[in-house]
Amino acid sequence: MNFLTIDRQAGGQSGEISIGQAGKAVEIWTLVADHGGYSTEDIRLSGIFDGVYATFHAQNPRLRLMPVQVEQDEENPAIFIATLTWTSDKLDPKEKEEAESNPLNRKARITVKTSHLKEVKHIDAMGNEKVNAAGDLFDPPVENNATFLVITIIKNVTFFEDWVFDYSDAVNSLPFDIKGRTIAKGCAWIASIELGEENTDGPVAYCEARIEMHVKKKRQHRSGESPSAVPDPWLTEVLNEGLMQKKAGKRQRIKVKDDDGKLVNAPAPVPLNSDGTVMDPVTLSSLKYLVFHDHDELDFNAISLLWSDA
Repeated sequence: MNFLTIDRQAGGQSGEISIGQAGKAVEIWTLVADHGGYSTEDIRLSGIFDGVYATFHAQNPRLRLMPVQVEQDEENPAIFIATLTWTSDKLDPKEKEEAESNPLNRKARITVKTSHLKEVKHIDAMGNEKVNAAGDLFDPPVENNATFLVITIIKNVTFFEDWVFDYSDAVNSLPFDIKGRTIAKGCAWIASIELGEENTDGPVAYCEARIEMHVKKKRQHRSGESPSAVPDPWLTEVLNEGLMQKKAGKRQRIKVKDDDGKLVNAPAPVPLNSDGTVMDPVTLSSLKYLVFHDHDELDFNAISLLWSDA
C-alpha cells in the first residue's frame, strides 16, 4: 500500500492536561493513498500505526498509544482520517491482555540463580593468609569454591543486528541496570548469546533471543592494598612467580639450596618482584600479582532493550 501523504490535520489536536506528565493527547492524521481501492484493514496490515499499547508519545513518555480509530472518506475513498489517542491511564485487564497478545510486546523473561567455580586465593574471607604451619605457600595452591550469579534473559525480537553477537564473551565497561539491580563496571560477563528459529504468533513473526550473563563481585582488598586498586573480577589475576628470573637484563634459571646446601634448579615456582628478580624474603603482604585482560570491554547499556520493560 502506497501513500502520497501522511499529515496531521491543522487544528486537529486536542488533549487533557493533568498534574505532572499525566493526561491525554489526541491527534488527527490524514492519509492519502495512491488509489481508492484500499480498506481500513489494509492500513492496519501496513504497520503505519504498529506498536499500539507499546509505544509512547514523542513529547511525553507517560502517554501510551491506544487503539487507532480510522475512517475512510465517503466522497474520496483514497483519503483516510486516523485519530490517534495517547493516555497516561493504566491499562485495564482486557487492554493489558490485548497488548501482550503481540509476542514482541511481551516483557523479557529473566531468571537469576547462583552457580560456583573453583578459584585460587591466597587470603581467605576472614583475611587470614593461606599458608602452612611453617608460613609457606601451598604447592599446588589451595582452591576454594566461589559463587556467582547466572542471569538468563529471554526476549522476543524480530531480528538481531550482527554487532549484538560481538557482546558474547564481553564484560561491561560501564554500570548498567537489570531487574532493579545496578551491575558495577567489569562485574558482568556474557557467556552466550542465542537467536532461535523464527516463530509465528498469529500474523506476527518473531525469534526468541536468549542471553546468559554471569555476574561476580569484586574480591576484598588485601592488606596494604587500596580498595580502588582491586581489579575487576573478570580480569585474570595470577601470582607473579616462575622458575626463571631476570638478572642483569637476562633470563636465568632460579637456583635454590637443597638439604645439603648445594645450589639446584628450583623444583617449584618462586615468587618474583615486579622487576622479575627473586623475592627474598617472601611475605604474603609483599607478593606481586599480574593482571591480564582476556575479554572485550563493551557498554551493555547499548543492548539493554533486550531486558528493559520499555
